[in-house]
Amino acid sequence: MTLTSLLCSDPASYDQDMQEDDTTAEAGDDNGHQHSSSSSSPSKTDQKMLDYFMEFSNSSDENRKKLTRRVKHRINNKRHRQRKQVELDQLRRDVPDLERQLRGLEAVVDSRRTTAAQTSLWHQQVQAEKKKLDEAVEERDLLHQTIKAHEVLVALYESQLHRPHTVVPWLQENNRPYHMNK
Repeated sequence: MTLTSLLCSDPASYDQDMQEDDTTAEAGDDNGHQHSSSSSSPSKTDQKMLDYFMEFSNSSDENRKKLTRRVKHRINNKRHRQRKQVELDQLRRDVPDLERQLRGLEAVVDSRRTTAAQTSLWHQQVQAEKKKLDEAVEERDLLHQTIKAHEVLVALYESQLHRPHTVVPWLQENNRPYHMNK
């Protein structure tokens, strides 16, 4: 007896089929052994199966709705599992491409880090040179001021040298060439 016939049959025809199956099984028993259950009543497992399938064989709308809901639920679950499996398969196929992209991006990041480190090194050198330049400019300005001050001093001394003896006699006498004190 098939599952479809169990679902579509009514309880009376099922009992008749079961009795026929039992008598066929007894007739086919060559050793003459008796079945553990009597031929008039099905075993507990058979009874549970009957109860389960008979629940769906009733023609009431409530049972049909339950069956429809269960079938739809099973179909939705199966569809959901299939969708998840397809997504998982797609992700597995995408892994090598994504790893290749990751390695490429890591190489770009490493080159940028190297460039940034070089830029940082150059920046430090530029800052050091700029500081040296500022110090050199400051020293140059100081030297220019010192030279101007010396030029003014030299001009003052020259003007003192060219004046008559009366103004600075001691300066004239000490600055004569080969001057000897008597």
